Amino acid sequence: MHIGIVSLFSCRLFDSSLTLRHGGAEVQIVTLAKALAGKGHQVSVFVFDLGQGEKEVNGLRVVPSIRYQPEANALRQVFEQRKLWAALKRHKPSHILMPGGTGILSLLTHYGEKHDADVYSVLMHDRDVAGAPLLKGLDQAGFKKGLKHCDGIVAQNAVQLEAAKAIKAHSTIIQPPIDSGRSGTVDKTSIIWVGRCVDWKQPGHFLTLAKKHPQHPFLMLLTEQDQPLLEKIKEASSTIPNLTIESGLSRGEVLKKLSSSQALISTSVSEGFPTVFLEAMTQSCAILSLNSNPDDVLDKSGAGKAFNNNLDQLSHHLKDCLDDITVLKQYQESGERYVQKHHAPEIIASMYEEFLNNER
Repeated sequence: MHIGIVSLFSCRLFDSSLTLRHGGAEVQIVTLAKALAGKGHQVSVFVFDLGQGEKEVNGLRVVPSIRYQPEANALRQVFEQRKLWAALKRHKPSHILMPGGTGILSLLTHYGEKHDADVYSVLMHDRDVAGAPLLKGLDQAGFKKGLKHCDGIVAQNAVQLEAAKAIKAHSTIIQPPIDSGRSGTVDKTSIIWVGRCVDWKQPGHFLTLAKKHPQHPFLMLLTEQDQPLLEKIKEASSTIPNLTIESGLSRGEVLKKLSSSQALISTSVSEGFPTVFLEAMTQSCAILSLNSNPDDVLDKSGAGKAFNNNLDQLSHHLKDCLDDITVLKQYQESGERYVQKHHAPEIIASMYEEFLNNER
């Protein structure tokens, strides 16, 4: 089986000299790609072309395709997408995975029809099957069309699967993989928040918690910024002496920060299956989530607790945990055991193998 994975923003995960941002979706998909290659499959990952050449990395073929031009008009974007078509035609994958919501899915399904390749959408966020509201114009239309014409859909949680089944009968749940292994054994001190500084992640709630617990260090790691919101966060944080804000860290550095943290705070309105939850579990870091708890994973794993959008309850529980860290230690140990048992890359890769081989 030759598996092609279109994950354009993954380029930095293969070349640390590149500056283009990546997020949890890219971490998940590259971990999967490496695991599939480790099981003997030919795997090609199609990424943005930032001037780097094709190369082999960890048994994968990394293929630059579309140039990164975020300000390009629709016509230019269509022209660039033809380069992805050409790269696919040159490498000839038999199965193509497209993670996340993007209009490129429509191009891929058209390519699959022309060149006898099966194309699968891998959902990353609940909004991907809720009309993809963050997409615009042709991009949104292309994604919706692609979902209808793809060969199957991989969901990450039950909410996504229900919506996916209404579009495509050949759909399943496969939760994301994560590499296990602690990134250090230093003392745990901080309460940490990790993510993009965007409205739906509600970073301001973390500042509220920092104010309520002034005797404890709070650390905010920003992976990408909405500039106006970032300025508001920085201005508000100037009066919170126990809060530190950092950005521009590599994934390895983020893992080390998680390893030295007592608890991860999630304040997002919703998530698909947050990579940072799995990363926190691998680093023996407890998880306290304002909203997100896909398929009750925090309850099943024992890695933490969700609070149904009640910030006061989260704050009170955090205080109890910090006053007596016995509960935090239970969360930390349970999460680390769970992620090793249920999210090991080789386990998730086997589930993808079975789904891709099934008759539609």
